[in-house]
Amino acid sequence: MPKKYHPLVQKTELELERLDKEKNVSWEEWKKFNSQFLPIHTEPKLRRRALMFMDKLVKKLEENNHTIKFEYQLCHIEMYGQLTEINLRQKYFRKRIKDSSGYGTNPYVKSEKLEFQVGSYARKGWLEKDSKSLEDYLEVIYKFIEKDSLRWAELRKQQKIEEEKKEAQRIL
Repeated sequence: MPKKYHPLVQKTELELERLDKEKNVSWEEWKKFNSQFLPIHTEPKLRRRALMFMDKLVKKLEENNHTIKFEYQLCHIEMYGQLTEINLRQKYFRKRIKDSSGYGTNPYVKSEKLEFQVGSYARKGWLEKDSKSLEDYLEVIYKFIEKDSLRWAELRKQQKIEEEKKEAQRIL
């Protein structure tokens, strides 16, 4: 470890190393992991890059007075009172293979690329390319989350104003 990671990243690294040693990790253990640690889902050989990316992201959030929050057994970025689910994973690609009889299978093949995802329902992701690493997307990712959080915060503010108006009219 060339430089010191953020304490949350260090804690995640230790837990991932512990889970790597386990033969079968239960669903309950993964649920516990997701509710306490950064969502890094990679093979050990890609782990260092994933940890470095998350370290930069967490430090950037803290520099700008935003936080990582664990709710609903998931990891979120909290900006302007809004939660955005995050996930960092190793990308798998589906490979279509036809056998001699013409029947096909679609196995998933691991890649050496990392993908960062935000959101739950309308998920957005950034995938590494041969010419661009995930770290190169950090500013774009941060700006996307910030813009989306501001939009939702403004919407919630407007909704509250409308509710207060309706309540005032109901009382009269």
